[in-house]
Amino acid sequence: HGQQLATLGLGHRAFHLVVLPTSQNPHRPRAKSIAPPPGLRNTPLPNPRPHPVPMPWTYRQASREWQAFLADAREAMNLTSDNATYTAVQGVFQAFRRRLTPQQAVDFAQVLPSVLRALFVADWKLADPVSPGSRADWTAEGKALRPLHNLTPENAVEATALALRKSVLQADLDGVLATLPAFAAEFWSTPGIDPASLGPRIV
Repeated sequence: HGQQLATLGLGHRAFHLVVLPTSQNPHRPRAKSIAPPPGLRNTPLPNPRPHPVPMPWTYRQASREWQAFLADAREAMNLTSDNATYTAVQGVFQAFRRRLTPQQAVDFAQVLPSVLRALFVADWKLADPVSPGSRADWTAEGKALRPLHNLTPENAVEATALALRKSVLQADLDGVLATLPAFAAEFWSTPGIDPASLGPRIV
């Protein structure tokens, strides 16, 4: 018990040696602690192998997140096609983006799921922000996008806000809205909606 069996190969022969633990082998010297040379005592050890950073979840679930958002927006707008819903959402996004500086728009985009982030910055021509305006202004601008193919309803802004709040963490969205001009919180508000029904479903 406590013995180790070692095999030595010499030519065509093999020899088995029994190696006793130090406590059972009085002839085996005990290992001694050896201090490093003075010049190496303060040398830092090499860094361990770094672990890769996990890919953001929104990139793995981009299609599912987009389809869930689109379904929520389509239902809230009472539209019958994804194409009409897409145009309505893009019009609402552009109406909001038009009222932000580029840095503010980028900050807002950071909290969006990946496909919505791409849609938010698509077809962007940088310009000075326009005045905040009113909900009627936001809706009219949304309806003006691709007018020959636009079925955007009157509740497009509210419906897009509802679908968005079902796609992102409320703390993330409210956190960035708090850094934007005052109209932003109203733009993405969902009055009368139970907060417990909001939040991302694709997790």
